[in-house]
Amino acid sequence: MLVPVVDQVGTPLQPTHPAKARRWLKEGRCSKHFHRGTFYIRLKKIIAEPNTNIILGIDPGSKRTAFTVATRNRVVLNWMIDSTNFTKNNVEKRRMYRQQRRSRKTPYREYRPNRSSLRNDGRVPPSTLSRWKRHLRLIYSLLKILPITKVIIEDVMAVTHNSKKKRLVDSKYVSRWNANFSPLQAGKNFFYNFLEDHGIAVYKKKGWQTAKHRKKHGYKKISDKLSTRWESQCIDSHSLCEMYYNRKIKPVRNLNFIQFLTFARRELFRMFGKIRRRHGSTRTLGHNRGTLVYCSYIIRGKLEPIGLCYLAGYMKVKDEYRICLYSLQGKELGRSFKLSDCNMLSNLRYLNNYIRNER
Repeated sequence: MLVPVVDQVGTPLQPTHPAKARRWLKEGRCSKHFHRGTFYIRLKKIIAEPNTNIILGIDPGSKRTAFTVATRNRVVLNWMIDSTNFTKNNVEKRRMYRQQRRSRKTPYREYRPNRSSLRNDGRVPPSTLSRWKRHLRLIYSLLKILPITKVIIEDVMAVTHNSKKKRLVDSKYVSRWNANFSPLQAGKNFFYNFLEDHGIAVYKKKGWQTAKHRKKHGYKKISDKLSTRWESQCIDSHSLCEMYYNRKIKPVRNLNFIQFLTFARRELFRMFGKIRRRHGSTRTLGHNRGTLVYCSYIIRGKLEPIGLCYLAGYMKVKDEYRICLYSLQGKELGRSFKLSDCNMLSNLRYLNNYIRNER
């Protein structure tokens, strides 16, 4: 893999070889930094005309999505992103709570029908919109350290059927409901239009073209979509980059597994018996949930360092507030820590875990 490089004012430059980056650090020509868990170096000078010949290959999937950033000769990085699968259930649960509230003698919002109809032009369902917006957030994060100007993506097929009923649009009769019949197609159009509006060229390839390229170069894809191996998803994004440059690029099987932090929203309608308890928020005792902290816990009079973790919820124990901490691998460490035991570092949006898959 290559190392991302930015100049003194933060302009992304062409990535460099790790050996050259180590030599520059030793000579004092640059400094090392991290952006959302991704290592990069910053030069101590300004580059007038940076070279930008980098492409991003994207293989979208229902469970996982693969990102591969590559130059003409080498791979810069591989990312595997966990897709959202909870938005639809949250919308249904909110709808149920609002319906229950209308049957009680409490203030409630007036019922507004047909707001969520797919017949409205340009509307994207919430679950589809959250998935494609997650991809856009990661692309925006990559643009801060890499000069990406082109995106090649596997265009997923969305099967729709023409209806017999027609409507008049611009002196032409078109299908009445086929325009945005597929939520997948509506999400793809939103994603493509957003990238093109921000000056990023989008190239599309069909799934059979990617499969043909894999078979030609001997790449074998596995069927386990939830696996963190390179052969499960990143093999397609790597093939897309090779198809754009029309040449073979040495594959790098190590990857970064991206897991977004999810927090429960504040639910005003949540009831348990006759007592409404506190549930859901994005703040914990004045700090954002997901804040990266360094914790040192006192056990039996000795200071035991726990290390890096992130902030979650809190609870009240004997007139004293205690916080819950999670490890960077997503495991709960405990719920009895004090806020004074933690040193606040930065705000996290997702977990970036490096996975070795080399043979």
